[in-house]
Amino acid sequence: MHVEELLDSKLFQPNIQAHKKWEAITELSEFLLRENIIDSLDIFINDVRTREKQVSTGVGSGIAIPHAISKSVKKPAIVFGRSVLGIDYDSIDSQPVDLVFLFAIPDTYDNKDYLRTLASIARLLVHEGVREKLRKASSFKAVQDALR
Repeated sequence: MHVEELLDSKLFQPNIQAHKKWEAITELSEFLLRENIIDSLDIFINDVRTREKQVSTGVGSGIAIPHAISKSVKKPAIVFGRSVLGIDYDSIDSQPVDLVFLFAIPDTYDNKDYLRTLASIARLLVHEGVREKLRKASSFKAVQDALR
């Protein structure tokens, strides 16, 4: 599955209000609940927390890619959120995060496909030009264009 297939304009939050990691993950997870992509906020966040204990998904350069394979997820999706002020995220480079891609993956999903999708977004976000376009994107279409 491609990143574009998992993104949806209803799952775009251009101004995350949270300033701390778990507040941001909760804020973005609430979009998944509202859009009926997950059936339990608590189960999903707990699964993200379990994954996060392995290693921080704050990968540096202002990017976080939290993710979980969870029985609470009905269909795969990505919530994209952006913070103007930055999020204290416990990133590997100790810098605040301003771009968050929260992956929600059903526990029935093909693991190889999930890892390929995760790797593809990570490869895109390595490019400073892509990150800058995402930081300046004023619409969901601009986000889609930046990721193409």
